[in-house]
Amino acid sequence: MLLTQSTTPIIGWIATLLGYVMEFIFYCLTFIGIQNIGLCIIIFTIIVRLLMLPLTIKQQKFAKISQVMQPEINKIQRKYRNKTDQASMMKQNEEIQKVYEKYGTNPTGGCLQLVIQMPIFLALYQVIRKIPAYSYFLVRPTYKSTAKMYVVSASKNSVVDLDALNIGTSLTADYEQLMLSYPVLEQVINKLNLDMDSDTLAKMITLENPTDTRILNINVVSTDPKSARDIANTLMDVSVDYLPKTMSTNAPNVAQKAKLADHKDGPSYTKYTMIGALAGAFLYCMYLVVKYLMDDTIHTADDMEKYFDIVPLAVIPDVEELASEKQQKKGKLEKGFSK
Repeated sequence: MLLTQSTTPIIGWIATLLGYVMEFIFYCLTFIGIQNIGLCIIIFTIIVRLLMLPLTIKQQKFAKISQVMQPEINKIQRKYRNKTDQASMMKQNEEIQKVYEKYGTNPTGGCLQLVIQMPIFLALYQVIRKIPAYSYFLVRPTYKSTAKMYVVSASKNSVVDLDALNIGTSLTADYEQLMLSYPVLEQVINKLNLDMDSDTLAKMITLENPTDTRILNINVVSTDPKSARDIANTLMDVSVDYLPKTMSTNAPNVAQKAKLADHKDGPSYTKYTMIGALAGAFLYCMYLVVKYLMDDTIHTADDMEKYFDIVPLAVIPDVEELASEKQQKKGKLEKGFSK
């Protein structure tokens, strides 16, 4: 998948604008000490939904007006049902147009909101699907380099016995603690002239000791592959010199130097896309629930009794339902006569 911005005129412009919004949200969260891309996507989705709320409300109003107008429009259509001449068709269109004017709307009122929302939804999909293409500060690719040390406490004659192996295993755990200590990290920072403190550097480093081994993996993750390699190798070199002096043991062996990463280690764009999709679906479900709970419209006679404790004396049937019932009765009578 090519992580490039959309070149479609309207969708591309909107996607670029939404990318700036997402980047600003992430910058604000980072400023207060929260670096969470998932939370950024959720807030971004909420903002987009709020921006589109006026269009949604307008579309809902048009839908309600259409329900009120539909019986009148159906009545006009039945009036001219069997008239196919041009004069009758024009007369029908004029009467239908008067109904729309009566309610202050037009036949294309519902389509306009959909036309406006469609490019926004497509642009939103492009931004969440290709986050780095629109917001470099938000999600930059990371690279991992790994150096390996072999921890052995050997006797003077270089013969490794069982006691030496056991000591080497316990030393590995001690090395993990000391290698991330302030003195070691400060030496790495000074040697490489890094513009960061020891706490920030420590967050970039993970030490792993595979089960039942005396191998110590030094993993460094950075947005710069060269920086990741240099930090891993420098940390190993400093540790090889620092640890024996501090612990009065033999120096660990360099098993593997870190090399320049040839592919990115993260982030997972699929994961972020799924987070955005799930967040959008959750928010839409919450919107439907809130809309249902806040809907105080009287739809049926049962609603009158439920909310006002009033039993309606009569109910005016819907024109469409009445016509359907008449058609069903007519069909039953015809079947009865045919028998």
